[in-house]
Parts: sequence; C-alpha cells; structure tokens
Amino acid sequence: MSVNSFNASNPPLTTKGDLYGFSTVPARVAVGTNGQVLTADSTAATGVAWATAAAGGMTVIASGTLSGAGLDITSIPSTYKDLQLKVESPQSGGDGAFAFRFNSNSSDYVGIELRNRNATASTSNTGTDGVRTANAVDTAGNTDMQFVCTIYDYKNTTSYKTAVLAFSAISESGGTNSYTGMTISSFRSTSAISSITIWNNGETFSGGTYILYGVN
Repeated sequence: MSVNSFNASNPPLTTKGDLYGFSTVPARVAVGTNGQVLTADSTAATGVAWATAAAGGMTVIASGTLSGAGLDITSIPSTYKDLQLKVESPQSGGDGAFAFRFNSNSSDYVGIELRNRNATASTSNTGTDGVRTANAVDTAGNTDMQFVCTIYDYKNTTSYKTAVLAFSAISESGGTNSYTGMTISSFRSTSAISSITIWNNGETFSGGTYILYGVN
C-alpha cells in the first residue's frame, strides 16, 4: 500500500475537532482554540493553520501617551492592507506644524491642506518635512484636538504612498479660533513603512494619546 493511502486502522486523528491534512503523507491538523479560523499558512507542515480572526477588520498595533520631542512607533508589521493612526488631545509647550513622519524621513513629502478656520475656507501647500498641517496649530493648553492619519498600501515597495490626515475640533487658547481640515499627502519613497514618528515642530509633548491600527 502506498504511504499516501488512507489507513483506516491507524488514522492520524486523535482529538475532537482534528482535521485530515497532508504534508508529504496524510497528517493530523490539530484542532484550534475557540473562535479561531483555518488559514492558509505556507510555513505550517500541512499548509494550513488555525489563527485568531481580526476583529472588525482593524487591529491595534500600538498605543500609549505622547511624551518627548517626537514619539516613534517602530517595528510596524507588514501584515495589513492599510494603517490608521489616531491622536487625541496632544499637548506641548508651544505651537507647531503637527506632522507624521515615516521611516525617520523628514524631507520627501508633498501635500495640500484644505482648512476651515472660523467658517472661512482656505487652501495651502504643506511642507516637505512630513504629512502635516500647513500652518501652526495651538497645541499648548488645549484638550479638544484630534488627528486621524490613514496611510494606504503602506507595505508596497514599488510606488509612493498616499496618506490622508484629518483634523478637527481644534481651538486656540481661550476658544478664539476653531479649525477643521484635511491634508492629502504623498510620501515620495518606495520603501515599505515600518515606523512612524509623531512630531510637532520640535516642541516637547506633555500629554495626549495615540492608537495605531492595522486595517484589513
């Protein structure tokens, strides 16, 4: 009898939920844990493995509080389609052009900002030092600011990356000015994005939170 033939008298299955698989011979695929899904996996002996399903298509990669002159999120895995970084209530000692930088790169960006300040709309080109607001925003003493940056196809190595930065509920001290806006930027690099720096024109962060999501 061929070694690849089914052996009814000595099957490889031993546990409730086990599946038949194949490597070079018939083999047991052990049952996973509750809630896992069967996934193609070329590194597994049988070519399949049980894995935890991503909840809602978004997975938290990193989170924490803002501190220092620039906070670095490193070792971003290349297992998602897009990235989304949310920053809430950033605080610093002074105002600056709030920005996100990729792979410690501070010079290869181009973008345009659409902004509404006190019900007056304007359009400005942004700088080349990050995916950023075109002008300074007041991050000293405010608690109502929010930034959301979505980076599309971040792991590709053949073309530039597109990022969209949305910001809202921004008020200068005393509530004299309020902003909402959006920046559309190109990161002019073919390198996959593996790290992100949260930056505010060299000012030191004294508060605020961030969450980085992987999006499938």
